[in-house]
Amino acid sequence: MTRLFACSLLQANQEGSCKVMTKILGHWPCKMTCCSVVRLEETSGVGIWIPGACEVRDTLCSTYWASFDHRRLERSMTGHTKTVRCLGFVDSGTAISASSDTTLKIWDLGSGACKTTFSGHTSTIRALVFTEELAISGDGDGTCLVWSLPQHRRLATLTGHSAAICSIAFDGQRIFTGSADQDVRVWDTTTETCVFVMKGHTSLVTHVQIHDNLLVTSGADGRIVVWSREDYGLLHIIHQAHEFGVVSLEAENGYVLSGSSDGTVKLWHLESATLVGAVGKKAEAVWMAGFGKGQHENIVVALKEDDAFLDVWPFSP
Repeated sequence: MTRLFACSLLQANQEGSCKVMTKILGHWPCKMTCCSVVRLEETSGVGIWIPGACEVRDTLCSTYWASFDHRRLERSMTGHTKTVRCLGFVDSGTAISASSDTTLKIWDLGSGACKTTFSGHTSTIRALVFTEELAISGDGDGTCLVWSLPQHRRLATLTGHSAAICSIAFDGQRIFTGSADQDVRVWDTTTETCVFVMKGHTSLVTHVQIHDNLLVTSGADGRIVVWSREDYGLLHIIHQAHEFGVVSLEAENGYVLSGSSDGTVKLWHLESATLVGAVGKKAEAVWMAGFGKGQHENIVVALKEDDAFLDVWPFSP
């Protein structure tokens, strides 16, 4: 494995608590379902956590401090009664999680205590985005709920999807939801109404990403679709971006990095929708791919022989 400067993972599983490690051993022998790297930048010795999550099929949420020289369990947080589906850091001392038990929980990372529980969903929460003020969650029934974190209450209920919400993005004014009904819906947070339905996928929408004035989506159909965020027009469709479904998507600096269950990672030029580079089959499945600190570094969390691992796969455009 390639050595990273500093990195940590927030891991969730089926028994209800949290861990951060370079090789993701997991709490119990089960396959990864989704994950994203939490990068720690050091400024004058102060650690700054950037939101991210790692999730496996059990109910334990654990936070770990990880480097390639050592790893240790930082904190375990127990409270969910079913699988933790989404997890992330709100700030340096607070985490948020969402579960198949239909609740969201806010955690104090110092003590490991649950500060607040949000109830309102009627099925598994499958998607979550948040700021320091808001949390937006989507469930298996196709319902999206907007929560005030400071006020500990629900602000809005958004309905319209006919199947599970699998991904959410928020630009500060509008909410974008991708669903198993193959649609991407645009919501006005003031009126709580759907203002546009974007159609371009032939299977469930796995990711929705905002990049400048563009919206980038991916699907289980292997497609990557680029949309205008101004008029919601379809700009590009990469019909066979991957052989299998796209399970990871990140847009940055005019490029899109995609990871797939076919075990590949690909870099795309966003404006032209052309392939810049690819990394071959180093794994059975890639569950997370993100841009590293270096120009040609790409952080990857992947599965190989039932063992999840964190690595850097470099390639030059």
